Amino acid sequence: MRNLIFTLFCIISIQFVSAQDGWKKGVSIGQASDNSYTKSLPAQYIAIYPSDATSSNSQSINGFVGLDFYKTKNERQAIKLSISYELHKNNLIDKEQNVYQFGVSIGNIFSLSKSMTPSYLLTDISIKKSEDKVEDKKGMQYLAYASFTWSKVYKKGSFLNYLQPNRIYPGNQRTNIPPTDSKKEEAKKMKEYKKVDWSNLKTSDIIQIKHNHAIGLENIAYENLTMYSASFNIEVYPFSGLLYSALGKYQFLKFHYNISHRNTLGNYSGNLFIGNLIKKGISLNYKIDNKDKTVFSLGYEHAQGGNPLKGLKDNTFGQLTIGAKVNL
Repeated sequence: MRNLIFTLFCIISIQFVSAQDGWKKGVSIGQASDNSYTKSLPAQYIAIYPSDATSSNSQSINGFVGLDFYKTKNERQAIKLSISYELHKNNLIDKEQNVYQFGVSIGNIFSLSKSMTPSYLLTDISIKKSEDKVEDKKGMQYLAYASFTWSKVYKKGSFLNYLQPNRIYPGNQRTNIPPTDSKKEEAKKMKEYKKVDWSNLKTSDIIQIKHNHAIGLENIAYENLTMYSASFNIEVYPFSGLLYSALGKYQFLKFHYNISHRNTLGNYSGNLFIGNLIKKGISLNYKIDNKDKTVFSLGYEHAQGGNPLKGLKDNTFGQLTIGAKVNL
């Protein structure tokens, strides 16, 4: 009965939003549909298919594909409803992972003030049907997260600019050309801006950084497990502007480090791993556009820890990955 109610809820949600004026549709691909933090990470894929028919396939997949309905009130205030299917599978490690999930999530951006430079609270609520093939368990997961940001940009060089999440700092200085009267003039200036003056390097030539975060409550109903979580991700782009001069793409080379910490609320007597999941790696990233909406990557990542939501037990492993983040 619970599964039937959940399926009907998803169908009704799609029909209701589709019928409303002002809503737009889109498709997204990322690492997990839980919240804005996990959605911003690229889906990961690596597989080995032996020619020998007696050998089994080896796969590592972490990703989701979502159908999005969103409505924007202004530049930052927006609401989004997403219907997502995701897969988290890895039989290349000692403790295998094999989880399928289907769910609906609602995200909203709340303005906390009406000033010229307001602060914002980003919220995400998700309901998922999850099936763990390794543990032979299935049931519902209920997730709620929040993150915080603001719109004010402080004076050049201020450390407070580094604290703003989901924003590249410093910005792409080689693309900030003065206004021009024609596309021909703009192309000419853009070509000049790409040239490197080694005696007067820009900050973004040497380094750029970006970070985001999420805090939340998580409930795995079929395990009778409730947790609080806190996640933090930082990305460092060395020689970003110099690589742009050579390749025409900012943020081409990336180092990343992310940590997700979980702890139980109340008593829990199951065998799921509760604690930290730490990932760090390096990747080459190719942006299809300049708005960071569609990015393909190739890299190496080292992981240590586990994630009870995705059936990942306590593991330590490294792997090459092909990644993609898509927002259409």
